[in-house]
Amino acid sequence: MCRRWNWRNGHKTRITETTQAIVMNIDAFGENSEDRAITTQNSVAEMLAKFCQAHVQTTLLSPENPSYQLEN
Repeated sequence: MCRRWNWRNGHKTRITETTQAIVMNIDAFGENSEDRAITTQNSVAEMLAKFCQAHVQTTLLSPENPSYQLEN
C-alpha cells in the first residue's frame, strides 16, 4: 500500500509493521466523481478490513460536509 497511497520515504507518512493508524485520502474529479470516490472508498475500506484486519472509518468531504473529526 505504501507505494500507491503514501510516501514511504517520508517519516510522517511511512507505514511500517508498528503503524497503529493511517489517514488515506481518495480524490475524484469530473463526471460522477462523487459516485466514483464512494465506490473506491468502499473498495479500499473492504480490502483494509479483510487483508489487514483494520478498523476502518470513512467519510465523504464535500462543500456541504467540509470537515471530519477523527476518532481515537
